[in-house]
Amino acid sequence: MEEGLSQLSVLKIHQDKSGFMWFATRNGLNRYDGNSFVVYKHSNGDSLSLSSNHVTALAEDDRGNLWVGTMNGLNRMDLRVDRVYSLNDMAAYKQSPLYHTWISSLYVDRQKRFWVGTNKGLYLYDYENDSFILNDLEGELPRDQIMVINEDHDGNLLVGTLQNGLYICDSKLNLLSHYTAWNGRLGNNSVRTINTYNGQLVVGTFNGLSLLNLVDGSCTTYTNFDEQKGGLSHFSVFSAFVDNANTLWIGTYAGGVSYSNPLNSRFTFYDLQGGSDKLFGIFATMAYQPDHTLWIASEGRGLL
Repeated sequence: MEEGLSQLSVLKIHQDKSGFMWFATRNGLNRYDGNSFVVYKHSNGDSLSLSSNHVTALAEDDRGNLWVGTMNGLNRMDLRVDRVYSLNDMAAYKQSPLYHTWISSLYVDRQKRFWVGTNKGLYLYDYENDSFILNDLEGELPRDQIMVINEDHDGNLLVGTLQNGLYICDSKLNLLSHYTAWNGRLGNNSVRTINTYNGQLVVGTFNGLSLLNLVDGSCTTYTNFDEQKGGLSHFSVFSAFVDNANTLWIGTYAGGVSYSNPLNSRFTFYDLQGGSDKLFGIFATMAYQPDHTLWIASEGRGLL
C-alpha cells in the first residue's frame, strides 16, 4: 500500500493486451504500469465510476473492453479512452438481471463469447442486442452462484458453482459431465478454481483438491493438509495456476501457497539395510555390471 496499491486483498489479477497489470481488490481496481498505480473507485452520483469498490472479477474482450465485476453490479471499461461505465447507472439496464447483482466470475471463451457468473446463475452477453441472457444448460444448471468459468484444451466449457459442484459442457453447450461430492468425484461441492494440468482438470474446492481425468472419468482427491508429509498446506483451496515450468501452484485460504512439480521427487534415497553398514554412509564411486550387480566403494567399509 505504501507504493500505491489501494488494498491488500487482491482477489483477481489480469494483464491487458497493452501490458498493463490490473489488480482487483476489496477497495478499488488498480492499474499498474510497472512504476505507479492508478486506482478506480466508486463515487456517489458519478455514472463514470465503478458500481462498487469491492471488485470480484475481471475479463477482457476483443472489442477493447475490460469488464469489471463487483459485489454490486457489472462495469465496462473502454480501454481506448480510459472510461468506466457502470451498468447500474444506465437506464437500459434497470430491467437487466445483472442490475445491482453480485458478479462472482467473468470469462471470454475461444469463440469470443462473454460469460458472466452471478449469485443468480450463469449469463451470456448478447453483443448485438446489448443484453444478458440466462443460460441454464437446458435446465441442467441450477440458479446457483457461479464461482468460476473456464475452458479445457478441447474447448469444453467448465462451470464451477458454490453448492452444486462442477459442470462440463461442449462448445455447443451440451452437458457432458457433472462432478460433485455426492457422486464421489469432488472433495466438496463448493468449487473455487478450475485449471488444466498434464491433461487433467485441477478443481479446487472448499475441502481439498481434485484431479479429474476426463478420458476415463477417474478422479484423485487430496484433502490431506499435512504439509510435513507432502500434502496441501491448507484444505481450503482458492486458486490454481500452472507456470511455464509446468509447476502447479495452489493458493489456499490460510495456508499460503503449495506447489507440485514432476521434478519434485526426481531423487530417491536408498539407505543400506545392515546395521554395521549404516556406520559408513559416505560412498566414493560406483560401477554397474550387466548381471544386475552394483559395486559400491565405501568410505571406510571397503568394497560392497
